[in-house]
Amino acid sequence: TPAVMPAFPGVEVAFRDPVSARLVPRQSPDALCATIADLIANPGALAKLAHGAAETNLSAWEEDCLGRDTTAVYDSLMSERAAA
Repeated sequence: TPAVMPAFPGVEVAFRDPVSARLVPRQSPDALCATIADLIANPGALAKLAHGAAETNLSAWEEDCLGRDTTAVYDSLMSERAAA
């Protein structure tokens, strides 16, 4: 599903503008509304965005992957601390 969202730091890792999402300035409801209206008025642009979103691999953001990766970081830090 394509997304329109504020460009908070880090979101560009998973949501690529203009491939799978449209990122708008933070704290700008006018930009958010204008971007949504533009996509509604331009079905071709919306279809292109939807295609990009469908092709985007978000498997690294699935809950089990994030949990595993976060645990690995904590395990590594605890090992380093214990060795010090």
